[in-house]
Parts: sequence; C-alpha cells; structure tokens
Amino acid sequence: VYQSDTPVSPLQQRRLAELETQWLFPLRNGLIVTRLQQLALKDTLTGLGNRRFFDDAFAKAVLLSARKQLPCALILLDLDNFKPVNDQHGHHAGDEVLLSVADAMRQTLRLSDNIFRFGGDEFAVLLTAEDALSAELVAHRLVKAISQHHTCEKYGVSASAGLAQLQSEEQGLALFQRADDALYQAKQAGKNAVKVAQATIRTDCQSALAKA
Repeated sequence: VYQSDTPVSPLQQRRLAELETQWLFPLRNGLIVTRLQQLALKDTLTGLGNRRFFDDAFAKAVLLSARKQLPCALILLDLDNFKPVNDQHGHHAGDEVLLSVADAMRQTLRLSDNIFRFGGDEFAVLLTAEDALSAELVAHRLVKAISQHHTCEKYGVSASAGLAQLQSEEQGLALFQRADDALYQAKQAGKNAVKVAQATIRTDCQSALAKA
C-alpha cells in the first residue's frame, strides 16, 4: 500500500513496480525461513515449545537470573494414568488428552512461550522475575486445572508436578535435577500432587568437609 500527498506519475509507478519485483522473493524467502524456524521450536501436536526450545530458553533464563539477581523457577509435570489411555482407547484419545492438557496450561498461565512439551506426557513451565515468586501457587493451579479439565476427567488423567527455585550460584543442570527429583517425590506420594525441592544450603563447614 502506497500513500502520497501528490499524484503518482507513470514513471514513479513503474519504479515502484520494479522495486516490488526486487523485494518480493527476498521477503517471501525471509518469511518462509522465519516460519520454519518457529516450527522447529514448536511441538507439532500441541503447539507448545519443544525440548530444543526449552533447552535454549532455560539456559538463557538461568544466566539472566544469575546476572541480574532475579528469581527463576522450574516446574516439571508428568501426567498420571496416561499410558492406559493409549493402551485402552488408542492414540487418538491420547492426543485428545495431550491437547486438553496444553489448553488447560495455557488457560492457567496465558504464557504459551514459557510452556514446553518434552515429548510423551512430560511438560515444563519456566517462570522468571516476579512470576517465579508465586511458582508454588502456579504449580498447584496447573495440577488442579489439568485434573479438572473435562477430557482429563473423562479418561481419569491427572498430573504430578515438581518445583525448584534457582539458588544462588546454582547451575541449570542442578536446578533441573532438583525439579526432577521433586517430580519423582510427587509421583511416589500418590500422584495428582505438587512437591517442592528443598534448598541445598552449603555452609563454610560443609564446604570444608566436602573438600577434606
């Protein structure tokens, strides 16, 4: 769309047409590349971020939190009783459940860029800055929203969650491991539950003993 306060001459029209021809293919190619990059970072079924997207976002969030001394929290979720859905009702039903879980998480968080599906029935939520301060409340809301979704109720599916807050000088791998351990505890506690990872506090005495 062009706009001019004065009439556009035929010569100017021809020059604009020539410019359009020059721009057309580079612009179209750029849009295609951008679209392919977006697809490469999205889970094809749910549209949530995939594991590749998570790894990149997680690493950046941990670095930024450490640099600016901002809170950061990781919630790992695993669906309860999901395997019987596939076994007894087929993969179409399993896909229906996964789509419903993604929808419930979006409705709870409204932050789709921070929700990820690792594959299978495993999900992750990355919370930073002020959002991380209410991470435990968010985790409980997510578990509740999933278990109360009509599709999940229909198939008897719920979710368990493990939560860990980034500690001072903690590496991303350690944060992930603590959240994963908390998730395991939630599953062991009877499922449809939230467990919070305990902070690992190393005193000067503990450090000295560890080096001894």
